[in-house]
Amino acid sequence: IKERNTKNEITKYNLKIISNIDVNVLENNTSFSFTLNKHNEYIVNDQYSITVQNERRATNEILNILSQDIAKNILLKLP
Repeated sequence: IKERNTKNEITKYNLKIISNIDVNVLENNTSFSFTLNKHNEYIVNDQYSITVQNERRATNEILNILSQDIAKNILLKLP
């Protein structure tokens, strides 16, 4: 929970995804690991279906950024 209004109702949520990645390179028998933390927030709406859409959008944004960052980290750490 990120924010509440004056009526103590939740107005924003924080969404955080922590990924622990282990990579094994079979060609040269090496391995490495790294951790990525990504976070986003989404707004609560009066209509539940819109709140769910907001959550889904925030999750998809995190996953897109996370997948790009995983690929970049792997490419940078490969020999």
